[in-house]
Amino acid sequence: MKKVTVVDAVSLASSVEIHDAIIDENFADDNRREKAVVEAQLFESQMKDGFIGKWIHYFTDRALLKRLETHEDSELKTFIAQKLFKVDGILCDEQTRLELIQSLIVQSSVFDFDKDDLVKKYGEEMTGWLMDRLVPSISECSSVLYKAASHFNRFKSRDPLHNWYRQPENVSAQTAARISRFAEQMTNRLRWSFLMEPGKFNCHMMEFIAEFNRLESFFSVNELSTEEASQTAFNANFMTKARNKLIPCCDASRVCLRDNDSPQMNPADVIDKIFAREHITTAKNEEHSVYGTPDFIHANYIRGGPLLNTFICTQAPLPNTQCDFWRMVYQEKSTFIIMLCSAVDSDSLGPLDRSSNPHCLYYWPRTLGETQKYGSLLVRNVRVDGTVDPLFNVTYLEVQPVKNSDESHILTVEHWQWDWQQMCDVHWPFRVLRKARLQETPTIVQCLDGCGRSGTLVTIETVLMQFLRGCPLEDDIVLLSALFVRLQRRLAVSTSLHYLFIYRTVLHWISPYITSIYQRFALGLSWPGVGFIAKYESMVKLLSRITPPY
Repeated sequence: MKKVTVVDAVSLASSVEIHDAIIDENFADDNRREKAVVEAQLFESQMKDGFIGKWIHYFTDRALLKRLETHEDSELKTFIAQKLFKVDGILCDEQTRLELIQSLIVQSSVFDFDKDDLVKKYGEEMTGWLMDRLVPSISECSSVLYKAASHFNRFKSRDPLHNWYRQPENVSAQTAARISRFAEQMTNRLRWSFLMEPGKFNCHMMEFIAEFNRLESFFSVNELSTEEASQTAFNANFMTKARNKLIPCCDASRVCLRDNDSPQMNPADVIDKIFAREHITTAKNEEHSVYGTPDFIHANYIRGGPLLNTFICTQAPLPNTQCDFWRMVYQEKSTFIIMLCSAVDSDSLGPLDRSSNPHCLYYWPRTLGETQKYGSLLVRNVRVDGTVDPLFNVTYLEVQPVKNSDESHILTVEHWQWDWQQMCDVHWPFRVLRKARLQETPTIVQCLDGCGRSGTLVTIETVLMQFLRGCPLEDDIVLLSALFVRLQRRLAVSTSLHYLFIYRTVLHWISPYITSIYQRFALGLSWPGVGFIAKYESMVKLLSRITPPY
């Protein structure tokens, strides 16, 4: 068999850059080849040691392969359980709605699901689940489970993170060294005490909280350059185009809109919008200069460093910036939008709800076949699919200019929406980041302020890519990654709980590769109720007080 040699341009002494050429047609092979590759490499390493060394390597490697198999099996079971729970929840909601309608009508009638209505709301695939009442019979359970797992292996064969040990030996060895170093650092940061919880020997996370405090104070004790600190565009637009006036948008990384079709406002209108009209009366003059600039949107690029792709972190569109949002989508040719907050219908808001901007209004057509106009762009809902992911609702949209109906100018966008609130689920970031990692155009990540949840997700991706492309002996990977994101998107990773979630998520990925018995015990991978994971889960329950959805 012909041996293929992969040449890397960077020496072992420096950061290893994985070229995009690794994402080729060879990644489409069956995932089961990965286990064979690992076993072959382990066998070669055993041949170089003595008899006792061979036995030690044998049992260590068997344990590693067993953990990898268990980890993958756990991922699949969680995926199926979440999807079935989602279908069951929608089914219960629809049945409750029908029972309420039936109880409000005097004349006795029997109501059933309207298939066309369900297709418009949930898509054809989810409607099939609902019409079957989830599990028609016990004999068909196997087919239901197979159907629920249909999207589990999507993009895995082409994901460089999932296939990191298929790289040349020198590259995979450095990745393994970074994983080992990260596990060692996490273990060393844990402190054990009987005093934190009297009568119970447990760890505490003061070192991790202190690291987050370093992140919070970094920009106050380290002066930025004039170019890094510049926020001229934000200062000229924040009164009408920013949800939170305390979250700046730096000029160095902001998204600059090119097409000038944004509606402009008179300064008097801006003042009237800020203050109630009964308290202040402003004389309007049509000759006044307009407020703001048409090229501004509160959004920043996150790119460079170890990232394989480009992200755009942005706030939830305001009623007067929805046109700007879709201008940005079409300008950047973004085909993937991750929305991490809920949305509400403006018609359902009462007078008190309209006083500020705590809500994200629906800025896309929700039902199948619906079309809405945003400035010079038409956005059409062509498909709704609630079965692609157990948590996210996926809407397929077509965006095109109003004045150009040519099919070549149509941009197809996947809009993934889920209201991320609880911090216990560490599975979903890998699914959305795997898809984002393979995008050729910027991935838009949007939450209410564009910093807390959005910044946390992008920081997780930065940490994961540090394992593949970072410095071999890099320390404080999470802190450096968070600083990297904050330099481009101010105040990203806004709370200590978000910061701990980054550690918890990364720990979930590296857990099969941790071989030290003490490290596995200290990090909570061996015994439930002890270690980092147990302490993290107790903190989440205490701070968030949100019941997990499954």
